[in-house]
Amino acid sequence: MSDQAKGTALALKRVASKPTRAPRARRKFAGAPAAPPRLTVGALCLNCRAFDLQIDDRTVLLTPAEFELLYYLMSHAGEVFSAEQLLCQVWGYAPGAGRAELIRAHIKNLRAKIEPNPQAPTRLRTVGRLGYTIGA
Repeated sequence: MSDQAKGTALALKRVASKPTRAPRARRKFAGAPAAPPRLTVGALCLNCRAFDLQIDDRTVLLTPAEFELLYYLMSHAGEVFSAEQLLCQVWGYAPGAGRAELIRAHIKNLRAKIEPNPQAPTRLRTVGRLGYTIGA
């Protein structure tokens, strides 16, 4: 086998071993007829066409990752999801492949944007040792 063929084989092996990522929110939901135009849970109103959030009288801009996570939680309001379940369901991670710290960081950022008091959350809650839920 020539050096060039070995190099190509090695490059293909590297590409094949890299994890793939799920498509981002804007590609996943843009123009999708199945996505409702708005999701409402309590005072939260998520605009699935403009990718923003209305809380009372203010508009909150979300990152694509925050939008995806909030969309999933609001679509399943009242249900409790572990960090691993969220990694698998929202972003397509294989079981055991993601880190709970990623979910905790996004939850912290979302709470800073949607909670009146992020240290005492009332909208996006942690259910002790089980996971996260969103409710009215």
